[in-house]
Amino acid sequence: MVELLVVMNCGTSRYKTETFKDKKQFEENIHVVNMGYENLISFTDLSGKFVSVSPANCVIECTDC
Repeated sequence: MVELLVVMNCGTSRYKTETFKDKKQFEENIHVVNMGYENLISFTDLSGKFVSVSPANCVIECTDC
């Protein structure tokens, strides 16, 4: 499980998710976006919200829980 801090021009949000088992898996997903195979990072947080963000438009900080 990881905690994601997403900072965008419209505000800051903090999410805990089990979509990524650890920081390494999240980094692999970011690499897929950087390679151009995907455009968005999508996950479901622990409260059940589905979240989809573009890493090009925000800063995402990831920490292991």
